[in-house]
Amino acid sequence: DGLAVFEDVATEPCALINPFAAQQMQLGFYAGQALRTPGGQAIGSLCVLDRKPRHLSPAESQLLEQLALVAQDLLLLQTTQVADSGLRTLRTRLDGPLLQSLTRLTTLAELNEWDAAPDAAEAQRYTDARLDEARHLTQAMHRELQAALAELG
Repeated sequence: DGLAVFEDVATEPCALINPFAAQQMQLGFYAGQALRTPGGQAIGSLCVLDRKPRHLSPAESQLLEQLALVAQDLLLLQTTQVADSGLRTLRTRLDGPLLQSLTRLTTLAELNEWDAAPDAAEAQRYTDARLDEARHLTQAMHRELQAALAELG
Protein backbone atom coordinates (compact mmCIF):
# COMPACT_ATOMS: atom_id res chain seq x y z
CA ASP A 1 0.00 0.00 0.00
CA GLY A 2 2.88 2.39 0.77
CA LEU A 3 6.57 1.54 0.57
CA ALA A 4 7.50 -2.01 -0.42
CA VAL A 5 11.12 -3.09 0.06
CA PHE A 6 12.73 -6.37 -0.96
CA GLU A 7 16.39 -6.15 0.09
CA ASP A 8 17.41 -9.49 -1.43
CA VAL A 9 15.12 -10.65 -4.21
CA ALA A 10 16.93 -14.01 -4.47
CA THR A 11 16.07 -14.99 -0.88
CA GLU A 12 12.84 -12.99 -0.58
CA PRO A 13 11.12 -12.95 -3.99
CA CYS A 14 9.32 -9.73 -4.82
CA ALA A 15 5.63 -10.39 -5.32
CA LEU A 16 5.35 -7.15 -7.31
CA ILE A 17 7.60 -8.28 -10.16
CA ASN A 18 7.29 -11.25 -12.47
CA PRO A 19 9.87 -13.81 -11.25
CA PHE A 20 11.05 -14.47 -14.81
CA ALA A 21 11.60 -10.74 -15.40
CA ALA A 22 13.45 -10.42 -12.07
CA GLN A 23 15.73 -13.30 -13.05
CA GLN A 24 16.34 -11.93 -16.56
CA MET A 25 17.18 -8.49 -15.12
CA GLN A 26 19.41 -10.13 -12.49
CA LEU A 27 17.42 -8.15 -9.94
CA GLY A 28 18.88 -8.17 -6.43
CA PHE A 29 16.99 -5.29 -4.80
CA TYR A 30 13.58 -3.65 -5.23
CA ALA A 31 11.96 -0.72 -3.43
CA GLY A 32 8.73 0.82 -4.64
CA GLN A 33 6.51 3.59 -3.32
CA ALA A 34 2.86 3.53 -4.34
CA LEU A 35 1.60 6.37 -6.54
CA ARG A 36 -1.98 7.48 -6.06
CA THR A 37 -4.43 9.99 -7.50
CA PRO A 38 -5.73 12.74 -5.19
CA GLY A 39 -8.78 10.51 -4.71
CA GLY A 40 -6.60 7.65 -3.45
CA GLN A 41 -6.75 5.40 -6.53
CA ALA A 42 -3.56 3.40 -7.09
CA ILE A 43 -1.94 4.29 -10.42
CA GLY A 44 1.46 2.62 -10.15
CA SER A 45 4.67 2.89 -8.21
CA LEU A 46 7.97 4.72 -8.26
CA CYS A 47 10.66 2.04 -8.06
CA VAL A 48 14.34 1.79 -7.29
CA LEU A 49 16.14 -1.32 -8.56
CA ASP A 50 19.63 -2.70 -8.09
CA ARG A 51 21.34 -5.81 -9.40
CA LYS A 52 22.78 -6.60 -5.99
CA PRO A 53 21.03 -6.91 -2.63
CA ARG A 54 21.21 -3.83 -0.44
CA HIS A 55 19.68 -2.17 2.59
CA LEU A 56 17.40 0.87 2.20
CA SER A 57 18.17 3.31 5.01
CA PRO A 58 15.41 5.31 6.73
CA ALA A 59 16.73 8.46 5.00
CA GLU A 60 16.57 6.74 1.60
CA SER A 61 13.05 5.47 2.37
CA GLN A 62 11.96 9.00 3.24
CA LEU A 63 13.54 10.34 0.06
CA LEU A 64 11.74 7.73 -2.07
CA GLU A 65 8.44 8.72 -0.42
CA GLN A 66 9.15 12.40 -1.19
CA LEU A 67 10.09 11.61 -4.79
CA ALA A 68 6.80 9.74 -5.15
CA LEU A 69 4.94 12.87 -4.00
CA VAL A 70 6.76 14.86 -6.69
CA ALA A 71 5.87 12.22 -9.29
CA GLN A 72 2.21 12.36 -8.23
CA ASP A 73 2.25 16.17 -8.47
CA LEU A 74 3.79 16.02 -11.95
CA LEU A 75 1.20 13.48 -13.11
CA LEU A 76 -1.63 15.61 -11.73
CA LEU A 77 -0.22 18.73 -13.36
CA GLN A 78 0.11 16.86 -16.66
CA THR A 79 -3.49 15.64 -16.60
CA THR A 80 -4.72 19.10 -15.58
CA GLN A 81 -2.71 20.66 -18.41
CA VAL A 82 -4.36 18.33 -20.91
CA ALA A 83 -7.78 19.46 -19.64
CA ASP A 84 -6.89 23.19 -19.59
CA SER A 85 -4.76 24.57 -22.42
CA GLY A 86 -4.29 27.84 -20.49
CA LEU A 87 -1.77 26.11 -18.25
CA ARG A 88 1.08 26.41 -20.73
CA THR A 89 2.31 29.61 -19.04
CA LEU A 90 2.33 27.95 -15.65
CA ARG A 91 4.08 24.90 -17.04
CA THR A 92 6.70 27.08 -18.72
CA ARG A 93 7.38 28.78 -15.38
CA LEU A 94 7.81 25.42 -13.66
CA ASP A 95 9.83 23.59 -16.30
CA GLY A 96 13.09 25.50 -15.74
CA PRO A 97 13.34 25.06 -11.95
CA LEU A 98 12.12 21.45 -12.16
CA LEU A 99 14.64 20.56 -14.85
CA GLN A 100 17.40 22.18 -12.79
CA SER A 101 16.37 20.20 -9.71
CA LEU A 102 16.18 16.95 -11.66
CA THR A 103 19.63 17.62 -13.12
CA ARG A 104 21.02 18.17 -9.61
CA LEU A 105 19.39 14.93 -8.41
CA THR A 106 20.93 13.07 -11.35
CA THR A 107 24.33 14.55 -10.52
CA LEU A 108 23.96 13.43 -6.90
CA ALA A 109 23.11 9.91 -8.05
CA GLU A 110 26.14 9.87 -10.33
CA LEU A 111 28.39 11.12 -7.52
CA ASN A 112 27.28 8.11 -5.50
CA GLU A 113 28.90 5.89 -8.14
CA TRP A 114 32.21 7.76 -7.81
CA ASP A 115 32.45 7.47 -4.04
CA ALA A 116 35.89 6.00 -3.39
CA ALA A 117 36.52 7.46 0.08
CA PRO A 118 38.63 4.90 1.98
CA ASP A 119 37.56 6.26 5.38
CA ALA A 120 34.20 4.75 6.37
CA ALA A 121 33.23 7.75 8.52
CA GLU A 122 34.09 10.18 5.72
CA ALA A 123 32.18 8.07 3.20
CA GLN A 124 29.13 8.09 5.52
CA ARG A 125 29.31 11.89 5.93
CA TYR A 126 29.50 12.23 2.14
CA THR A 127 26.50 9.93 1.69
CA ASP A 128 24.54 11.83 4.35
CA ALA A 129 25.35 15.14 2.64
CA ARG A 130 24.12 13.80 -0.71
CA LEU A 131 20.91 12.53 0.88
CA ASP A 132 20.33 15.88 2.62
CA GLU A 133 20.76 17.73 -0.67
CA ALA A 134 18.46 15.31 -2.48
CA ARG A 135 15.86 15.68 0.29
CA HIS A 136 16.08 19.48 0.08
CA LEU A 137 15.66 19.46 -3.71
CA THR A 138 12.75 17.05 -3.55
CA GLN A 139 10.95 19.10 -0.90
CA ALA A 140 11.49 22.28 -2.93
CA MET A 141 10.11 20.61 -6.06
CA HIS A 142 7.06 19.36 -4.13
CA ARG A 143 6.39 22.84 -2.66
CA GLU A 144 6.65 24.48 -6.09
CA LEU A 145 4.33 21.92 -7.66
CA GLN A 146 1.83 22.18 -4.82
CA ALA A 147 1.80 25.99 -5.20
CA ALA A 148 1.23 25.61 -8.95
CA LEU A 149 -1.59 23.15 -8.42
CA ALA A 150 -3.15 25.46 -5.80
CA GLU A 151 -3.14 28.28 -8.38
CA LEU A 152 -5.23 26.06 -10.60
CA GLY A 153 -7.85 25.70 -7.89
